[in-house]
Formats: sequence, structure tokens, C-alpha cells
Amino acid sequence: MTKKTWEELETAQKLQEQEFFQKLKEQVLREYEIGSKYIAPKIRQYEERLKKRNPQKKKKDKVININMISEAIDVAVSVSYSDALSVRFVSRDGFLHQEQADKLQYIAEFDSQEASYQQLKYQSERDRHYYGVSIRFNEGWEETKKHPNFTVIDPMTWIPDPLPTQTGKFNGQNYRFHGFSMQTSIWDMINAENGSGKRLYKKKDLNNLIAEYTEEQKKSKKATDTAWNYDQTTVDTLVNNFSLGLYYHFTIYEGKKVFTVWNADRSRLLRYVELNEVLKEEKANKNLIPRPLALTYFRPRRNDPFGESFCDLLEDKEKAKSILANLSVIKAQKEARGGRFVVNSRLISNKEAVLNSSPYESFIFTTQDTEDENIANAMYELPQSQIKSDVFSMIQFVENEAKNSTAQDDLQKGIIPDKTMTKAEAQQAQANNNIRSLLKNTVASRGEKDFWFLWRRCYCEYFAQSDKKFVVLNNNFEYSGEEFVKDDFITGLDPHIMIGTRSELDSVDDQQAQFFTVQVLPMLQNPMIPETSKKMMIRHWFRLNKMKPNQIYSFMPLDSTERLCKSYVEMINSGVMPEGIFDNEAVDYQTLRIFIQNAKNGELKEAIIGALSQILTQTGMMGMTEQYSQVANSASNIALSQGMQGMSQGLQTRQDVLPVKE
Repeated sequence: MTKKTWEELETAQKLQEQEFFQKLKEQVLREYEIGSKYIAPKIRQYEERLKKRNPQKKKKDKVININMISEAIDVAVSVSYSDALSVRFVSRDGFLHQEQADKLQYIAEFDSQEASYQQLKYQSERDRHYYGVSIRFNEGWEETKKHPNFTVIDPMTWIPDPLPTQTGKFNGQNYRFHGFSMQTSIWDMINAENGSGKRLYKKKDLNNLIAEYTEEQKKSKKATDTAWNYDQTTVDTLVNNFSLGLYYHFTIYEGKKVFTVWNADRSRLLRYVELNEVLKEEKANKNLIPRPLALTYFRPRRNDPFGESFCDLLEDKEKAKSILANLSVIKAQKEARGGRFVVNSRLISNKEAVLNSSPYESFIFTTQDTEDENIANAMYELPQSQIKSDVFSMIQFVENEAKNSTAQDDLQKGIIPDKTMTKAEAQQAQANNNIRSLLKNTVASRGEKDFWFLWRRCYCEYFAQSDKKFVVLNNNFEYSGEEFVKDDFITGLDPHIMIGTRSELDSVDDQQAQFFTVQVLPMLQNPMIPETSKKMMIRHWFRLNKMKPNQIYSFMPLDSTERLCKSYVEMINSGVMPEGIFDNEAVDYQTLRIFIQNAKNGELKEAIIGALSQILTQTGMMGMTEQYSQVANSASNIALSQGMQGMSQGLQTRQDVLPVKE
């Protein structure tokens, strides 16, 4: 092939690439226009709300600033933290892979602290209650500390697809496109890497950004700050680390789900990523590939991108209470400062002396004759009307309406309730309140489940077989560090992700432990069951009673047969057939079969289990092994099923009721 032919091919390829990205740009701009028009009324509404609640812009003549919305959000977030929605990973095949699911649980709890997920949760909860929706974005992988990176997107920058809210499909994965803006620094962009250590942005694109960063863009950034109604100083005078806005857009382009990053005005494409399949079901059906976004709503509703929020519920009530309270205080101030007096100017001719006598009182001068012009009658104080009781009744009415709208009573706010209420009435009121709280938690759990699904998927995608995850656990009754490899917590069968409040999940654990206790006690007394099987039952019993692995194995360590079987499992996971696995006299085939079920799914595993089944059938021990496995799995699965039903049907009082009048 001649040099000219190569040049022609290269030119044709460049033209094809330019056409590809030009069409992508046109699609993104069309989707941006559709989404921005759809959400524009909501953005204008919240711009006004933010302006009213900006403490820097508070009116100086306002006596009392009623913060009903802020107080309600604080109470809601506090209640969420006192009995927060939590995650629980449960093996889908009973107790066989539960140890890996438990380790995944430990990593989730560790990341919640070390990866600042608790801080993200706080901001997410505030956004959910103030705006009606919170948006958490999985922006990548932290290679050094080995955990997924998440950030909370400002709902005011969100550009959503209108279709899902019109059809009632509020899950973030049902959107044809998402867009949002984020502020970053040029330093962060230069050093940004993906989970594989590859730079996210090309040097050429970054150089163009730096060259194009003009005074007009600096003014645009300052205008953005002003739109938030805060008197902020701009940091864009920094030469080497100036801040700039980026626009992120997810869409479906040419049959593929893609993620793109643009400059602020969407004129230059900085990053293009095709979302790849990671999990087994995604490889079978690419439509299941998720976007790295988790939407959590307060009260979703049709044709509303944000859904309902505390602002929608309380804005009118806050305004009404503010007017009533301020008028009452202003009137009380006037009464406290002084009254109004009628002065007989025929008896007191020096008006200046009277006016200068008190700056708080007002005087009315009259020359009307009186029958008795005694000096005692020279000044008369006019009677003043008191604040009408109707005002206080209306304030109480407004507060009651706020309670009805938010399902927040005095107990949740830390206020001693009406002392005429009996203890039984207070408990019934709390139980009724829990019904509405349960609905709110059910709605929020959808977004929480999406978050933890993305979290686990990130480990499946980026955590290599050679990587090690350091976790601090309460082991052997003290805190100690432990390292996990991928096979310790990631299995071929995805665990079930349970979302519920801590009290609900603890209730499920308690039911599992109680039910398994009933099943295991007769089995431990059965002389036909081998001692090794009994040891495994007892360890599973310990686990259900919330003992950590190192605590369990300190009480009941693995014997020589179990250690040998565990080494066989590690070899099978590596694709190696253990030598002499069926000829070793030290191997107990029942124990080996149970251990092999924890190995990775594959042809080697199936072949070994098939051979072991034949051996056990010939020796007459197969029925006993299956009986143990069925009973143990049945105990776990039935208890889990009952516990989950309890989460959906049973209600618990999550707060102690304050003692009140009997």
C-alpha cells in the first residue's frame, strides 16, 4: 500500500470520526434543550426560594425569621440518622455463600466511614427533603484506597429526560438521558485517572481549555455565584489552578449507552466513554447496563422532575406563621415601649417639653374645652387593645397543618407533648406517624438500593484479583485490621441487596437466629450427623448471632480436614484440579462436598460435585448430607422470608415515648 493510499485512508477515518462526534454533539444539544425547557419552571421556583432564605439577604426590618422549612428538614434528617436506611447483603443460596456476603457487608460499613459516604448521605438527605430529589454520581474509582468515588450533584444543575416522570417510571435507569453541571479545577482535570490508571482527559484538550479560559468565562462564573444570591469572591484569578464548569451528559447514541463530558457551553467534547457490561446479566442483555447515577426521591409525582418537597408542603404555612408572628411581636414592642396620650394644650402649652419627654410614647394635642380644667386632667392615656386570642389560635392552626403535611409531631422535634395526652394516646399517635414514615422510607429505599448496587458493581469492575482491601473489624473482641482479596467477598452469584432501617434489619437478623436455633438444637443431638457438620452448624449459629468471623474461628477453629478442604476450594477457584482429591484418606467427603459448593461456578466445580455425589450415594451418606443442607438452607431462607415480610407489614415504634400524664 502506497504512502498516498495511507494518507487517504487516514483522512477518510478522520472525516468519519468528525462526522461521528458532530452527530453526537447535535444530539446532546437537542437533549439539553428539551431537558432545560422541561425543568426551567422548577429552577426559577427554587431560585426565588433560595433568595428568600439567604441569610445574607435577610430584611433588616424583619423582627422574627420563621424557619419552619429548615426545622422540618433538620428533624427529618435527624430521624433518618437515628434509624437510618441501611444495607444488608444476603446470600441467594442460603448459608453456603453467606460468609462472602458478610465480608461484603463489612467492607460496605468500612467504606461508609472511610470513603465519606456518611457525609454524602447527609447532603443527599438534605437535597431530598429540600428539592424533592437527590442525585448521587459514581464518578470513578479510588485506586490507592480501593473504593468507589461518589459525589452529590446539585439538583439545580440537573437536565433530566421528561419521559420517566410522565410515565411514572422514576428510577434513574429509565431515563433516556441525564445531564448536569459540576465545578472543578484545572488541577483536578490534569490529574484525573480512571480505575485502570489511565488519564481521563487528553493533554491537547486541556491545553485548549486553558487557552480559551477568557475574561468572559470568568465573568460567567461570577454571574453563577451571584445567581445563588451569595456575596462570594471569585477565585478565577488563579493562573495555574483556576476553576471552571464542566457539563456531564449521559445518553444513548447509536445503540450504546455513553457518557460524555463537555466544556461549560457544550461546544467542545472533552471525554467520550461507552458504558461496558460488567455483571453476567449485563453481558446477556446490554439494556441492563446501568448509568452510574442513583436518584432518591422524597415524594415523586407525575410531570414533576423534582417531585414534592418540604418547600412545597410548608412554604405557605411558613409565610402565614411569619406574618402572624411578626405582627404580634411588632404590636407587643409598641405596647412595651409606651402608649398614646391625649394632651390638653390649654393646660400644657410647652409642646416641645412633652415631645422630648419620651422617645417611645406618642402624643395627641387637643384644645377642646373641658368642664374641669384641673391639671390632673391635662394628659390622658388612651386604652390599647391586646393581641387577640384569635392570633394565637391561627398560629396553632398553622403549626397543626404543618404537622399534618410532614408527619412530624412534637416528640420527634424534642418538644414535650400536650400533658393532657395519655401515654396510650401518645403511643398510638407515634404508631400512626410510623405508618407515614414507613412510606417515606419505602420510597427512599429504591434510590438507596441503586446506590449500593452501583457500589458493588464498581468493585466487580475495578477491583483486581491481585488487589487487597484493608478493613478494620471488631475481631476477637478488639478492633484489628484485615485484608480481603476479591474471592473473599465477590462471588459468581450476586447477593440479594436488602434495604431497611437498622431496627427492621436487626429484626430480620433476630428472626433468622431464633428460627435457626429451633432447627439446629435437635440436629446437634442427632448421633447420625458427623461432628464436622455439627461444627459448621454451630459456626452458622454464631454468625446469625452477629459474631465476626475471627471471633467465631477463635471459639471453633477449622480442623485439619476443613483446612484441607478449604485449600482445595482455593485451587478450584484458580482453575487447578487438586491432585489426589478423591484418593486422600484424610478427606471427609461430606465435608468436602459442602466446602466445594462455596467454590466459583464452573465446569471444574460441577465435575467434582458430580463425582462426590456418586461416592456419597455409593456409601449411603448422600441422603444424610442433602438432609443437612436442605434443613440448614431452609432455616435460613424461611427466616429471611419471614423477616422481609415483617419489614413490609410490621411496624415498630422507633422512638421511646416521653412519659406523659396517665
